[in-house]
Amino acid sequence: MAFFCVTMLDMALVLAEKDPVYEDMASKYFEHFILIVDAINSSGQGRGLWDDEDGFYYDYIRKPDGSSMPLKVRK
Repeated sequence: MAFFCVTMLDMALVLAEKDPVYEDMASKYFEHFILIVDAINSSGQGRGLWDDEDGFYYDYIRKPDGSSMPLKVRK
């Protein structure tokens, strides 16, 4: 999703050179990118989704007891 936001931001900036109405869209895509990056780096009980040991981002599964564990699945 972060890559999608950056791509859309780039397109909006190119379009804004010709039509200023796209400046608001560029601003919104930048805001969304920042929110996504913040969520990736601070979710999972404040530790983020990054695993230093594996050098990879993992999703987390929330257990019924409220704790969570990383979903270490990749191909």
